[in-house]
Amino acid sequence: MPVHSKTLIFNLAVRGLIIMIIAMTASVAIVSWISSDLPPDLYHRSIVAALLIPMLISPPISLWVGWQNFRYFKLHRKVEWLADHDEMTGLLNRRALQAAAAKIRDQPSNTRMAQPVLLLLADIDHFKSVNDNLGHDAGDEAIKHVSNILMELSPGGAAVARLGGDEFAILTDWTSLADARSLAASICSTVEQLPCVYQGHSIPLTVSLGVAIGSRAEKIDFILRRADEQLYNCKREGRNSYSVAAGAAA
Repeated sequence: MPVHSKTLIFNLAVRGLIIMIIAMTASVAIVSWISSDLPPDLYHRSIVAALLIPMLISPPISLWVGWQNFRYFKLHRKVEWLADHDEMTGLLNRRALQAAAAKIRDQPSNTRMAQPVLLLLADIDHFKSVNDNLGHDAGDEAIKHVSNILMELSPGGAAVARLGGDEFAILTDWTSLADARSLAASICSTVEQLPCVYQGHSIPLTVSLGVAIGSRAEKIDFILRRADEQLYNCKREGRNSYSVAAGAAA
């Protein structure tokens, strides 16, 4: 169970205990005031009843209210997560990728601003034939398979997103042209060498990648456009490879 869920349950339990103590204290105070003229035996019974009744009623009420709060909390967390993630793959969505790029762009001016960013745009080759020949469930499995590979191979701290359909993006810090080529080549070879397995059947897959470099102050839409041009070139030249935008720093 996540830490925040455990904390919420603990807080709800403490709140329920506090409510029960307050109810018991108030009940005893009221009964003591209205029963002060009763004989000692009846007075003591009234006090015991004033203690027992809140003890019996408060826990189930607190439990029910706490459970409703917990359900709301989980739903709220789910909605927050879905706002930034693709539900099927768990990757970031386009909105979250743009937010990550905007966060980079809005960083205070310092030496890191001189460091460019690297964007890789990936697309599954002949994905339509997977859906047409094997069904959309197989296509979904292929998308999840490629998503897992991208997550595994992406550098630490990279923003990995599914932009829609079978298109993915990786936004990360630029290090060198050699590193960019190495990452793209590794993705291509890994997807080709690790076929997707669906219902006991192996689905061979390949991907094409367009690679573009941009400044940290540049809007991601412009970098995506250059990467998309390289992806188109890659598709036109035979797929299962990558193409790097001209002018990338060495």
